[in-house]
Amino acid sequence: ENLCTAAGQACKENSMEVTSDWQCECVPPQTGPPGTAQTAACVLDECAANGGLNAAVCVGAGQECVDPDTAAAVTGDWECRCRVPQEGPASIGAVAACTEDECVTHTGTCAAAGQACVDVNTAVASTGDWQCECIAPATGDPATGMPAVCVDTGDDCQKHGHICHERGQTCFAGDHMPPTPRARYVRVDNPGVESHLMMVEVEVYSGGQNVAPGGTATGSPSHYAGF
Repeated sequence: ENLCTAAGQACKENSMEVTSDWQCECVPPQTGPPGTAQTAACVLDECAANGGLNAAVCVGAGQECVDPDTAAAVTGDWECRCRVPQEGPASIGAVAACTEDECVTHTGTCAAAGQACVDVNTAVASTGDWQCECIAPATGDPATGMPAVCVDTGDDCQKHGHICHERGQTCFAGDHMPPTPRARYVRVDNPGVESHLMMVEVEVYSGGQNVAPGGTATGSPSHYAGF
C-alpha cells in the first residue's frame, strides 16, 4: 500500500488468501492498466481530464487540444494548436493565435490565369477576401474571389527580341511599332569607277500602290533617252 500511495495511486487487494496479487491502480484523472505487485503505468492526458474542460477551450476556438507529455508527474503543459489550413504557434493553456491564408486553397484559380493570389486579411474570422492580382508587366485591378482582368503592357521584344537580333534585324512589338517613314525622293546610286547600271523600271510603293508612274525620273549621266 505504501508503494502505491507514494506514487499517488490506490492499492487494491484482490484476495486475502493469495499473496502478491495486490495491485496499484491509477486514480482519476489519471488512466492506465493496474500494476500487480508494483506501481501502475499511469498517464495523465490533461485534454481529456476533468471532463474535457481544457479541450473545450481549444475546440471552442476551432483548434485542437494536445498534451505533449502525458506522464502523470508532468502537468500544466496542455496546449491549443491550429488546425490545417490554419497556421500559427501552439499556445500553452490558452487559445492559439492562428491565421488562415486562403490562398493555400485558392492559389490554383489565380495561377491558372497567370496571376498571383493574395489574402489581404489572414485573420481566421476574415474569409472570402482572397484576391487574384496581375503580375508585371501586366496591369489591372485585383479581383476578389476570381481572376482579375489584366492588360499586358509589356514589350514582347523583351521576351522574343533575340530572334530578330540573331538575324541582324530590329524587333518592334504592338503599339511600339515605328512610325511609317516619309520620303520625297528616291535615289538609286551605283558607286564605283567605270561601273555601269542598267535599269528597266523602278517602282516606288506607298500605301500598297505603285506611285512611280506619277513622278518624274532624272539621271546623270545618261546615255539613253527615256528619263
